[in-house]
Amino acid sequence: MPSGKKRTNEEFLNEFNRKNTNSSSIKILGQYLNNNTNIACLCLKCGNKWNPTPKTLLSNHGCPKCGNNQKFTKLEFLNQFHKNNSHSENINVIGEYGGVSKKIKCECKICKNIWYTRAGDLIYSNSGCPICSGSITQTHNIFLKKVAFKNIHFNDIEFKSQYTGSLNRIKCQCKICGHEWEPIASSLLQGTGCPKCAQIKTSQKGKEILKKVRDNNPAVKKMSHKDFIEKLYLKNPYANSIEIINEYKGANTRLRCKCKRCNNIWEPMASALLQGQFCPRCQHSSTSFMEQFIAQGLIYVLGKKHVIQRDKKLINKELDIYIPKYQLAIEPGSWKWHKNILQKDIEKINLCKQKGVKLIILYDSCPEDNIKNENIICFKNDLGSEKNHKTLKQFLKSIFTQNNIIVSEDMTMWSNIEQRAYKLSQRITNQEFIEKFKINNNHYANIIIKSQYTRAIDSIECECKNCGNIWKTPAYELLKGKGCPKCQIKQVGLKKQKRNIIKEWRRQNPYGNKLQCEKETGISRVTIYKWWND
Repeated sequence: MPSGKKRTNEEFLNEFNRKNTNSSSIKILGQYLNNNTNIACLCLKCGNKWNPTPKTLLSNHGCPKCGNNQKFTKLEFLNQFHKNNSHSENINVIGEYGGVSKKIKCECKICKNIWYTRAGDLIYSNSGCPICSGSITQTHNIFLKKVAFKNIHFNDIEFKSQYTGSLNRIKCQCKICGHEWEPIASSLLQGTGCPKCAQIKTSQKGKEILKKVRDNNPAVKKMSHKDFIEKLYLKNPYANSIEIINEYKGANTRLRCKCKRCNNIWEPMASALLQGQFCPRCQHSSTSFMEQFIAQGLIYVLGKKHVIQRDKKLINKELDIYIPKYQLAIEPGSWKWHKNILQKDIEKINLCKQKGVKLIILYDSCPEDNIKNENIICFKNDLGSEKNHKTLKQFLKSIFTQNNIIVSEDMTMWSNIEQRAYKLSQRITNQEFIEKFKINNNHYANIIIKSQYTRAIDSIECECKNCGNIWKTPAYELLKGKGCPKCQIKQVGLKKQKRNIIKEWRRQNPYGNKLQCEKETGISRVTIYKWWND
């Protein structure tokens, strides 16, 4: 029935004849009022009169007297059960049938659960196993029986904790490889096994397919070391400055390389070299200023041979700075990038601890104050942009003090460390910045760059050749095309308001957009949006 519409007596009778299989033997004597108001009925078979509610009649209920007197043999009962119950294929009726109102013993073929239920419920109510339907929580033993029936990996899994629910995790250990994991219990009923073994099988299958393809197709044959070197010289423009130290074994294996320019040794993936990668020190793209400041400070005091950057051998994971002599490692990083991998950082701390090495992790720009780990130090400010880098200097001094390292500070020590860190952490050099500035800025001929480029967000001092104005602006603003602010004001006139400037610009550039207006007038985007349609 549509929501809110009352069923008429005629509509009820039509629905009753359609839904009730016993409608031909029942005569409705009373008038239908609503679903819960009793209505008089007469059984045409036995003459019994009774007053059921209309909703029971629409649920396929019949004469109660005929129902109680109806006698099924066990075979007839089973036939009715298999005919009417959709769960019949998964249920074994193992008890003796004594009537539809009597309870009968049943066993679930899926989970091996045994329960008692009314025989009539099996025929008329489509009832099934209460555990499989989720009506009751299964016990641990029943869960194990269910997994044994459904999961082909059951014999390879050892259960380390008790079953508490289908959506809760359960501790498991693989009997084959010893790997421990905690899957959701319901996933085991879907046939999942040890993820590590599955990964190994997938890898082996992939290798077999690849071997078969390589055997049948010479075009995808595995490269030899000689072939790799030839391909490297064809694809990598920096190949002449790279010396390959060890043998090529595959695209996804690491090669030990040495830079012929700066003698830096690093271990990139072979595929990365074919994509144009070269020495990370020469291209200044591998580390932050904070990391370089700490690393260069340690190198300045201890010497280069005692400080290892980007070590991957100690714990088979990358460590930013490692000092073997003092069993110390340092991982500086921004909380913005590390907040999603906090557990991996803690795992690194534990792995280093097993090797007898203390790993200190620094997070800057970190608002969190609830990280409870003695090896993690959090700073709320950006250490790389801090004036005079006081915090980084204090951190290095504390490292020297804790490890009894004697330092003889001189006037140039910190400035040398700072300059070296800036140089190694730059994405581009000062000369590369100047070249980029000439390409991207139309005002470059009228601007003199008076200070050195350090980072895109750092201010750089400029002088205008036209008016002699000296100002400071972030380096990235120059790359965006900004020129002398004083000259820009003069061009539009001191008396002209921003509103009139935007209006005049739109008149002269009827097809121009807001971004072009911002670039050419130097007015902020918020102001342009405010007066754009004025």
